[in-house]
Amino acid sequence: MAHTNWAVEYPVDPSASPTPVAAKILMSLEGALHDASLDEWSYEVDGEQVEGYQEFKKRLDEAASIREGEFVARVNGIVVRSI
Repeated sequence: MAHTNWAVEYPVDPSASPTPVAAKILMSLEGALHDASLDEWSYEVDGEQVEGYQEFKKRLDEAASIREGEFVARVNGIVVRSI
C-alpha cells in the first residue's frame, strides 16, 4: 500500500457566500472517517463508485501509488479525499 494523507472538508455555513469550508489533514483513513459509521459513507476510486468500505480499502491496499483525489469518501456533505 502506498502512503497517503487525507484531507477532510466540512461544510460550515451553506448560506454564506462564498461557502466557507473547514478542513483538516489527517494521516489515518480511519481517523478521517470518524464522523459516521463506515457503512454510511459512499466511496469512490478514480471517480468510480465502489461497493462499500471493504472494496475501497482493498483497492487502497493494492495501490502502488496514490494520486490526489483518487480515493474519495463522502457523507452528509463531508468529503474525505487522498492528498
